Amino acid sequence: MALKEESPFGKQILEPGRLRRLGMVGVVGALGYLIVTLVLDRVLLLEGLRRIEVWQWAVLALLSLFNYGLSFWRWSLYVNRAPQPTRPRLQPFTHLLIFFSGFALTVTPGKVGEALRCVYLREQGVPWSRSLAALLMERLLDLLVLALLAVGYFKAVIGTWAYGSLLFIGLIAIVIFLRSPFLYERVIPRILGRRIHGKLGSVLEDTRVLASPRFLGLGFGLGLVAWGAEALGFMLLLSWVGIPLGLIEASGIYAGALVAGALSFLPGGLGGAEATMVALLKIQGASLSIALVITLICRLITLWFAVVLGLVAVVLLEKGWVSRGSLQ
Repeated sequence: MALKEESPFGKQILEPGRLRRLGMVGVVGALGYLIVTLVLDRVLLLEGLRRIEVWQWAVLALLSLFNYGLSFWRWSLYVNRAPQPTRPRLQPFTHLLIFFSGFALTVTPGKVGEALRCVYLREQGVPWSRSLAALLMERLLDLLVLALLAVGYFKAVIGTWAYGSLLFIGLIAIVIFLRSPFLYERVIPRILGRRIHGKLGSVLEDTRVLASPRFLGLGFGLGLVAWGAEALGFMLLLSWVGIPLGLIEASGIYAGALVAGALSFLPGGLGGAEATMVALLKIQGASLSIALVITLICRLITLWFAVVLGLVAVVLLEKGWVSRGSLQ
């Protein structure tokens, strides 16, 4: 049974056609990224890519898929268990396609294009508040996990826990603040005004529930293993090109680059993540050419691999390869 519910952000922001058109941003970004890389040094690029054999590409891809699988598990738990009078009964394959569809718009500012998932879920009868709350909590948990993975780098390279620890403590404080009634009863209504707050009330309430120790702990644990798998892949990549680093250092470089990209608010972290990764690799003694090749391979097997999967999922969804969900 479909629910007659308007988006809490109004009719335009989450209008399906608008979000779908944002997919072109991903295509243009991918082409631009590859063209710039080729122009910089085609010989270096080909030489670097030849360093990685087919089975090694497969290992990196499987680790990324492992990340996506655990992330989907966490997403499903949040969507299905958010407090509502009814619970969605979604076909697993349909829900998986919807989850992947958000990857198609990863390279949009702040990853806002990933709200495309919410559009498809709404068409399956899932309320906006439930999916938007899950999306907000997913973003927060990913940032927490990446910050934790990056903390070890400060200790291993800089020799102190201070900077990384302050960052992580600050993020923990944000999570605690999310559980505070003062935030929902005083702060948010005053900042947004009562009219906007009224529209976002159900989303904020679901977000508050998902910030409970139960959901937060489970989501953080799944996220830590998921992102840890991609960090492991990055460590393997480094060893294959002749830069043997420990898991702490490799995880710190990988996670630190992604956090820098996220904080830059550039589409998909493009530019910020790459520049940070190259800089951190050079600190570890890598030459500029090798650092560029490593960064390229890493982004191809993580960011652009996800974008391709997302585009395939969108095509399948648009062609009607789904079973309509129901509510129970």
